Amino acid sequence: MGRITVGLARVSTVNKAQDVSIAAQEKQLKEAGCDRVITVRESAFKGKRKGWHELRALVASGVVAEVICVDQSRLARDGSDREFLEECAVQGTVVRALTGGVIDTKTVGGFIQSSVISTMNEAFSRQLSLKVKDGLDRGKANGRFSCGRVPFGYRYNTESGKVEPHPEDWSKARQMVLDLLSMEMNVTGYVRKFRPGWSTTGVAGWVKKPMLRGIVANQPEGVKPLFSSDEWGKASRLLEHRKGSPSQSTRTVHLLTGLVRCKSCSKNLKYKFGERGVPRIHCANPECDCYGRGIRVMLVRSQLMETLRVASRQMQEEVEQSTATMDREKSKEQVQVESKVAQLEALRESGVPGLEKALSILRSGIASLSGPVEGPNWEGLTALLQTPGVLERFADVELRPFVLDYIAEIVYVGNPREVEVIIRKGS
Repeated sequence: MGRITVGLARVSTVNKAQDVSIAAQEKQLKEAGCDRVITVRESAFKGKRKGWHELRALVASGVVAEVICVDQSRLARDGSDREFLEECAVQGTVVRALTGGVIDTKTVGGFIQSSVISTMNEAFSRQLSLKVKDGLDRGKANGRFSCGRVPFGYRYNTESGKVEPHPEDWSKARQMVLDLLSMEMNVTGYVRKFRPGWSTTGVAGWVKKPMLRGIVANQPEGVKPLFSSDEWGKASRLLEHRKGSPSQSTRTVHLLTGLVRCKSCSKNLKYKFGERGVPRIHCANPECDCYGRGIRVMLVRSQLMETLRVASRQMQEEVEQSTATMDREKSKEQVQVESKVAQLEALRESGVPGLEKALSILRSGIASLSGPVEGPNWEGLTALLQTPGVLERFADVELRPFVLDYIAEIVYVGNPREVEVIIRKGS
């Protein structure tokens, strides 16, 4: 097997804005006769670069006859290119830059030239890094903070240096939240139904951004949230419930779909409709002792309504009794966090560097402690149940949100007449 020619195309960021640069490098290298092109999208100052070490391993194996790059700076800007050039010289591998010709370290002149270019590239990189840091420091001194890429629905105001709702995208983002909640956070079903132009992974990642709950690093006052506290409490429970559950995007969602599990095998019970259309749920796991056994949906529905009716007043009393205690505990914790913030700010003012990240985390903690406690609104349910028979008149589609909000778990214990219903406690 003959030795090969390998090209290296490198940019120091994964930002899509560099796609044109990396594509142009790949094209030039292929036209230069490379049998293989290794693409690197990583900074030398942020850990191990897989592509760079892959190239060095290939050279060390002796299979590479020539390494081609657009110019020497594409090898590295951290000084490691000098060591790489020596490795190539030992293996008899030619290194060639399209803009400068063969990089020869065997001769004194070539060694000096390549070393000078490497040092200049490293100095340029360090100078650029210092400029960026200086700009960030000056921005912080003026009350401006870099927050990274903001999620859809928000924008970074360069004049105020703050994150704020986007004047055009906010209403669209808010509608996305409402639509997702109406579909019980079924991200796959949402993408198929509304065709937002996003991938399922994109929507799922967007939903989990802290900024959607009003939390912004380096911005203690936060920002207007897309999710209210109650909405996020419900959304987080739904997302947790969906972990490991099969997608419901291609099937009808009934009252108990995905909500009743078998105590023996922990699998969700499946719907089955009899000849007269009477629905029942049953264990469909052939390996379970309860396989084929189940319970009528109407019996579970009746038990759910009775459980909610009995528990609502009792839970409301417990919530009222614990509220004062929870507020006191939260106040103590908030005082402790505020004390730590004051200590760190004092250290920063005395000249100790590198404390901004810790201060940002603590301020975000204060913001979260100041928010309302998430949990089911038992007071609202108690008021609703004051009207006799109100739950009985609810259709399945109307009753299901109550089950999701107030019931933590429904367990089929093998009894054809009843199930085990576990009430959700206030969080």
